Amino acid sequence: MTESNQNKKYLIQKPDFECSKESSEKIHSEAFSLFLFGLSAGFYGISGFHLKYIQYYFKKDYNVFSFGIWRYISMTILVYAYMKYKEIEIDDYRKLSETGKHWFIVRTVGSLISLVLYMLSLEYLRVSTANCFVSMSPAAILIISTVLLKEKFHWRYPIGISFCFIGVLMIISNENVTNVIDNTQESSFDVLIGIIWGSMNLITIALLYVSSKKLHIEKFEQENQCLYIAVSNLIISFVIAILTRKLNFSFYYIFMSSLNAILFLAATFLNIFSLRGVELNKTTALNYLTIVVSTFLSIIFLGESLFFTDVLGSLIILGYNIYNSLYPIVDSNN
Repeated sequence: MTESNQNKKYLIQKPDFECSKESSEKIHSEAFSLFLFGLSAGFYGISGFHLKYIQYYFKKDYNVFSFGIWRYISMTILVYAYMKYKEIEIDDYRKLSETGKHWFIVRTVGSLISLVLYMLSLEYLRVSTANCFVSMSPAAILIISTVLLKEKFHWRYPIGISFCFIGVLMIISNENVTNVIDNTQESSFDVLIGIIWGSMNLITIALLYVSSKKLHIEKFEQENQCLYIAVSNLIISFVIAILTRKLNFSFYYIFMSSLNAILFLAATFLNIFSLRGVELNKTTALNYLTIVVSTFLSIIFLGESLFFTDVLGSLIILGYNIYNSLYPIVDSNN
């Protein structure tokens, strides 16, 4: 195995971002790997809060595509530099099969769609609620994987989905609160719009995971996926920002957009390194650190509200995932 192939790892996609592949070669102790994974989840939480903060700080001057230009420029530079440092070759997407090319489009364009949907949901929902929909993505992934990838169905899947859905409903029930972005009271209709955007993002994230898995089967690994995502989304963001005349060249706006790219990539690469030393099913519960961190920061710095049912709903979701991590589903045929 060459050094280049050894360095090709599979990232886990997170609201706007992430993706990884379990490595059979464990180069870290399990305890240290779990620490790295928890650190990664924390950085994803900071990134999620930071997206809301950008909306809050720039208000009417904020535009998702103008933001995307500077974010994806930074991501392109950082991912390309990493690939050059690790001597990872840039693959030609044209080598993919016809089916693979279709999933390649889903993987690249879908990432920008997911970012847009997440930012739209943040306009109407608290960070905790918007991230709750992201936390439901494993349930959607199970359903879509069963249908599209023909993976085996288990009776625990609908039970787990039901538990998570109850937890999400408890958190959503608190959404008639003041919007911190423009200091207005959200109506039930506004909350419904936010829920629709969040639900659409939930499905999009699940499709991104499936597309990433499909591309991995065709040996189109995650570093290349991330580079193509950054470049294609940069082009799309630039074209739309030009057409809508929503460019923002202020230094602080560029800095904040670039900082978000750095936070996201830091979380992603920590995720890569952590999964070299621990099985993926043991990390499930740690994913919910993302919600804890982003919610805590939003309460402290943005004054968002926290309710008892938020805590109870999160505990229900977390509790099931801890159970699922401790007692994973085992294929009886193995």
